[in-house]
Amino acid sequence: PPHAPAHGYRHKHQGAILAYDAELKAYYVESTAGDYYCKGKYYRRYGSHWLVSEHPEGPWNLTMTSTVPKKLRKGIREPVDQGPTAN
Repeated sequence: PPHAPAHGYRHKHQGAILAYDAELKAYYVESTAGDYYCKGKYYRRYGSHWLVSEHPEGPWNLTMTSTVPKKLRKGIREPVDQGPTAN
C-alpha cells in the first residue's frame, strides 16, 4: 500500500505480525512461512494450488489461481507444504 514505502514495514493485523515486501506488493506473515496478506485476504500456496482465507488461522479454502493478485502469484514460485488445511 502507499503507506508502506519500504521493504520490511511491519503491521499487526488480526493478531498476525505482517512485514511488507515491496517487490510482491504484499505483506508476508512473519510467524508462518509461505502465508501472505494482500488486498484484504490471506493467501498460501499448497502444492500447485492456492488457498485463501479471511483470517490468518483459517479456515483455508481452495481458490482459482486467477483470483490471486498477479504480483503475488508470479513472485511466489515454491509452495510451502503447510499440510492439508483446506476446508
